[in-house]
Amino acid sequence: MPKLPPFVAYDTDNPDADPEWLDALPAEAQFIIVVGLTVPLLLSDNLVGVCAGCGRPVQFRPEGAGPIPKVCYRCAEDWALGVGRPQ
Repeated sequence: MPKLPPFVAYDTDNPDADPEWLDALPAEAQFIIVVGLTVPLLLSDNLVGVCAGCGRPVQFRPEGAGPIPKVCYRCAEDWALGVGRPQ
């Protein structure tokens, strides 16, 4: 199996977690893994968009609103392997 690039995870359920890294996503980040759209949103200030891989509706944190593609968890492995990404 090909080696996947490193993933960074942030546990929003952990009150001791430090969200400071979200203020400046790494410039080398190729995509952000996001979750599917739910009603109501998982967090009330989440933003809504579409998965860059499959086009399904997704939600993501405001800190991830920049130009980095948002990819749902179903498409994440293909994107990490370079399969699902547009050329």
